[in-house]
Amino acid sequence: VSVHPLHSLNVLSACLIYLPCLSHLLVCLLLSFGLSCKASGRVPYLLIAALAAVLTLLEIAVSAHLLTPAVIFHKYICLRWMLETADGIAAHPSVKALLPFVHDACRLWAFSWRFLRDMALGVPLALLFCAMACIPFLNSLHTLFLFHTRRPKEEGLVVEDADENESSTHLVDPDPIRNFFRTFAPESSLARHT
Repeated sequence: VSVHPLHSLNVLSACLIYLPCLSHLLVCLLLSFGLSCKASGRVPYLLIAALAAVLTLLEIAVSAHLLTPAVIFHKYICLRWMLETADGIAAHPSVKALLPFVHDACRLWAFSWRFLRDMALGVPLALLFCAMACIPFLNSLHTLFLFHTRRPKEEGLVVEDADENESSTHLVDPDPIRNFFRTFAPESSLARHT
């Protein structure tokens, strides 16, 4: 009985649907075997993270026509579990003593995914916050919504000195803790209690 090559390719793509994305892990294992233990710490994580993204996208593209949201969620859960396992392997010094190549491969794999995740989340957030920082008077809106605070002069909590030579101000209450709460959280019970 002969098996048609196209049929074996369909079986392979059907198996790839339910398997977690392993191509990047295999590359990390090959890198850890190829590099010594000391040199694997000097691998550029940006390059490894880009390699992780490309290999995973290629692995998913092979079976893209068969993917459903449930299968994508399954692959995500497998990736999360593999990250926890790789972190556990990389954290144990006994694994490094017994299997240094596996330890280095798990460390490379976990660091590359974490670098990719941090970059994918951190860069857009940083750009958003930089753009928000350019909006004028946004800081006063921020202090209004943060603990419902207002500036002390708006609340009438600051008394100006009568001396025109001194431009300093002081709060009515001599207690520094109560002054702090009256200044930054006037709605709190400690600020209202006199």
